[in-house]
Amino acid sequence: MALAVAGVVGGSPEDMGPQIFAGATMAFFWKLGSLALEDDPQDAGALLKEGFALLHATLAAVTAPRA
Repeated sequence: MALAVAGVVGGSPEDMGPQIFAGATMAFFWKLGSLALEDDPQDAGALLKEGFALLHATLAAVTAPRA
């Protein structure tokens, strides 16, 4: 995941931005998997909305120009 993000935003996969986004993405996927095992579609719908908003904000933060 970090390699893919680094390829898009520039830099190295070991840089903090791609690593943070990769970690957030993997945590999101892990939580979705947990909910799938619990089989609760209401929780999954809310998590999808919140999760994608968080990933969008995280990607915006790691691609923002540095001061």
